[in-house]
Amino acid sequence: MLTYHKKITGAGLVLLLLVIAGCQSIESYYHGYHAAGESVSMLVPVEQAQGAWKTFDLELNYAYGYADNLMKISGTIDFGLYYELNTRRIERFDSFIFFLDDKSSVIETAALSTQISFNPEESLSFARELQVPPGAYAIAFGYRGEARRDGEGGSGPDGKGGGGLDFFYDLPKSVKR
Repeated sequence: MLTYHKKITGAGLVLLLLVIAGCQSIESYYHGYHAAGESVSMLVPVEQAQGAWKTFDLELNYAYGYADNLMKISGTIDFGLYYELNTRRIERFDSFIFFLDDKSSVIETAALSTQISFNPEESLSFARELQVPPGAYAIAFGYRGEARRDGEGGSGPDGKGGGGLDFFYDLPKSVKR
């Protein structure tokens, strides 16, 4: 009996260590990946600045202040007409701000907003106070999400069409070195 208990405890410990080893902090998401295009904005100390970033999926409007390695950023995210017309709800949505070096490579990532199960016509808001990492030269934005499509003849909980999931994203790209 004692041997059996030790085996279970040992197996449980190994499983726990594997789970912990698989965890990754948000700060290291996309580290070393390359951000390009309209999502990149130079990071300069400023009392108040505003900007907008628009993709097929959404429009992100933001205002920020940056001084002494501290950034206060707030804004709204509005989804495009495609999602308003073709989906019942957004199942999950994560938005990020990426701090970039002088070569537009990600040196640190911070979450702006995480939302679960909402109507795509809703406007999302965010407000964060972030430490800017040393070596940050620019910022970029990104997101990933899952949208539930409208559908007929599916097996949704209401007996009507469940549609399917659309996965959408705009994130920094991996760069081969």
